[in-house]
Amino acid sequence: MPGYDTLSILKRIARAYPEKRLEQDTLLVYQEELADIPALLLAQAASQHIRTSTYFPRVSDLRQVAQQLAGTAQFSTLLESGVDFLSLEAHQLENDYFQQGEFDAQAWKGLADQFENVGRLHRAVELRQKAQHIQESEAARARGEEYPPRLERLRYGTWDTLP
Repeated sequence: MPGYDTLSILKRIARAYPEKRLEQDTLLVYQEELADIPALLLAQAASQHIRTSTYFPRVSDLRQVAQQLAGTAQFSTLLESGVDFLSLEAHQLENDYFQQGEFDAQAWKGLADQFENVGRLHRAVELRQKAQHIQESEAARARGEEYPPRLERLRYGTWDTLP
């Protein structure tokens, strides 16, 4: 998503809903009322709204989606704490799998690609490895096999005792 400033995000929303004409006064109100939301979070909220709604968002709609994504309505604390929204998204993918048993390989790949695109190669590799492990585990379970195989588990068990 190009450009993470409030004005470019609002212009992107306006392009997604061409029937809505934004007056300068309206843009100023949106900018003022959304100013406390970190731009990356606002961009994610706007994208989610565009993908899921047929109507132009009100300020309250964008704030609500941002609150759901961040897990808080106190956006100023996000800036202070250095919350990383890609890591937050990775955490959500892991929760989806370990809590609800939902695994979306494309979502994991897409997030790994995003980490890679912002130069966080170690996180991209880590996410891909976790996804591969989950896929191997699920495939073994479908075949009625243990994962990891018994011999591999035994090797891990004696790892620190080897000379």
